[in-house]
Amino acid sequence: MSAAVLRSLLAAGRCEVGAHLHPWSSPPYREEDLVGRHPSQLPDDLLERQLRELTEAIAADGVATLNIVFHSSELLPGGSPYHRNQGAVDAFFAAFERVVEHIMESMGATSMT
Repeated sequence: MSAAVLRSLLAAGRCEVGAHLHPWSSPPYREEDLVGRHPSQLPDDLLERQLRELTEAIAADGVATLNIVFHSSELLPGGSPYHRNQGAVDAFFAAFERVVEHIMESMGATSMT
């Protein structure tokens, strides 16, 4: 029922709708996504998969705006358990770039700041 209410408010231009990735509750939820872990604590391949799937679910519902934010600690070697050195930070950027490319190429998204 709440989805219908939000859709009517969105259609009337009275609200914006957003989603926030939490591995333990964001669809598509899977037990192997390790309940209670924050995105910064996920291996890059799992984070990439969750971001792609969440983005596709949002787009399938007709949402026109997508905003991706990550913690600045992700950009620091040692800032998360998976980014202990510059090579790991570079791999995170590569995964992030693949997600953005997927969104732009397969969903026709454009970027803006």
